Amino acid sequence: MAYVSVKTRQLQLLHSILTVLKEQDGEPMQMAALSAKVGFNIIQTAELMDLWKANEKIGFDMGSKTIWYKHDFVIRGKNDILRHLMATVRTGTTEVKELKETFPAAVDAIEELERAGLVLVVRGKDGQPPEAPPRYPSSTEFQSYWHNITMPEESDLLKELSS
Repeated sequence: MAYVSVKTRQLQLLHSILTVLKEQDGEPMQMAALSAKVGFNIIQTAELMDLWKANEKIGFDMGSKTIWYKHDFVIRGKNDILRHLMATVRTGTTEVKELKETFPAAVDAIEELERAGLVLVVRGKDGQPPEAPPRYPSSTEFQSYWHNITMPEESDLLKELSS
């Protein structure tokens, strides 16, 4: 017979709470409705309440008995993506998975922004966009040069780099 520690069980319950709250897209949810959805009373034990109250990703209002998932930022469309990228231009790139967390259609929106020339998408080996940094203004000469660069075959890369 396997035994699970009380702390481990509390963390499993917290994970269940976070999973359901993420599905709500940041919308507040009644604590009773959340309890029904996860299959346990989320305010039954002080230990569990302390865990979710201390979690930085969970917002709550005990007065109205509501609880919600706190995203790092809110994205509702491609204009929000562009605004977010421009606001974070100095911090580097933004991972697509971060954008998809609040806006499931982020990949399509990023591809539209890329086609419009508003963002530069850096793709991984699988062709998927792992990051969407903002596009910096550049000269026509630089853009022409950039698009005409040919990459050597992987087997020739070491030879090219050493010469």
